[in-house]
Parts: sequence; C-alpha cells; structure tokens
Amino acid sequence: MDLAFLLPKDMRRDKCPAENKHYWLTEGDVRSTAGSQVVVRLGCKHCGKSEYIFMPHEQFKVNEKQILGEKK
Repeated sequence: MDLAFLLPKDMRRDKCPAENKHYWLTEGDVRSTAGSQVVVRLGCKHCGKSEYIFMPHEQFKVNEKQILGEKK
C-alpha cells in the first residue's frame, strides 16, 4: 500500500524521476520522540528518495497496521 496519504500535500505532488509518481513504503524503524511524536522514514520504491515524517502518536495508532505492514 502506498503511504503517500501520510505526507503533506506539497510532498505528495513531488514527481518521481523513475516513474510518474512516488510509491512510498516504510524504511527502517519507527521511533517515538519527546512530546508524544512518532518519526517514520518513508522511501520511494522506484527511485529510493527518502523522507522523514513526524506525526502525533494518536495518528500513528490509527495508521499503525498500514505503516508497519509496508516495510521495505
């Protein structure tokens, strides 16, 4: 499942050089930070571009199955 819905709109509009559209998957470990934030590293399966996204713990819990089920 493409996790682009987790990215801000401006990042979703970015074009992939290898394909027309990035396909985002979870890379590496999901980490929590101070202040109940969660950091998720996403990577495009086509071109390898990576982005870190920060989200509230509540948003992570809602999307946990999709995030953890799509690791590269």
